[in-house]
Amino acid sequence: MIAIGFSNSTIRVWALTPANLKQLKQAHELEDLDKEADDIVKQMYDEANTFDTKALCGHSGPVYGVSFSPCRQFLLSCSEDSTIRLWSLQTWTNVCVYKGHCFPIWHVEFCPHGYYFASCSYDKTARVWATEHHQPLRVYVGHTSDVDIVKFHPSSNILATGSSDTTIMLWDVIDGSSLKTLTGHDSRITSMVFSTDGKFLVSCGADRRFIVWEHNVGHKLAEFDLDTDAMSSMTFSRCGAILATGSIDDRVYLWDFLHLLDEIDTDDLSVCSAPKVFQNVRAVLLASYRTKNTSLLNLTFTRRNLLLASGMAH
Repeated sequence: MIAIGFSNSTIRVWALTPANLKQLKQAHELEDLDKEADDIVKQMYDEANTFDTKALCGHSGPVYGVSFSPCRQFLLSCSEDSTIRLWSLQTWTNVCVYKGHCFPIWHVEFCPHGYYFASCSYDKTARVWATEHHQPLRVYVGHTSDVDIVKFHPSSNILATGSSDTTIMLWDVIDGSSLKTLTGHDSRITSMVFSTDGKFLVSCGADRRFIVWEHNVGHKLAEFDLDTDAMSSMTFSRCGAILATGSIDDRVYLWDFLHLLDEIDTDDLSVCSAPKVFQNVRAVLLASYRTKNTSLLNLTFTRRNLLLASGMAH
């Protein structure tokens, strides 16, 4: 499935496989099922009422971000109306509304293990929530301007926030403490991603600067000034060898991340010992592809390492 939020406050979900989207049968029909049947899960869905796309309506302002739960049974959305909504992808209904931010919410993301999620807003804060609680569990305060993007570490124990104040802050999800502030961009942070093994953080900003960080000690390992518009999305392949980035000016880039790490000495990193910053962009850029004049909003690798891209067609 793929989901996109629109400026008219609607979210639309599409099926990407030949199998259409389905929904659970009515409650009275579920009660009549044999709970011990081997195919009980299949019987729970209404096979006679399927659809290739579904619209979800509930927000009262433009939708700026969506995030699927790891189990693919729920969808989060955030909006200019200062709310976050949790949607069931089994009943296709809104099951909860979260209120806590005072201004538009720019981004929302489920943590890799589900149940918890993070949001960020024009109110200069990021927040961590649990799906069963209406109020946030943690509020992260420290940025001096909009928090534009949030990213969970693969372990779910660290949260990275990127801001219009040009900094990236790392937070302890458990106790809410600030771990580190990364400085190196000259403009707002537009995209971030942790490496698959969690050892590195990659960021891009509106300054067209691409930076690779060793986030434990805060060192900058690589930095490229790109001849392109800001990167709006970044994602790693399943094995972590390839990094894909999508730009606002309709291009997809593929980077050889393993070769980049081979070019950097990461063995003796410490607070007092920083490696030389790698800047040879041609050595690690594998390829770039033009779309049909489409500003890219999101990239993701499938389980078979097929890269899917979505954006706004002009």
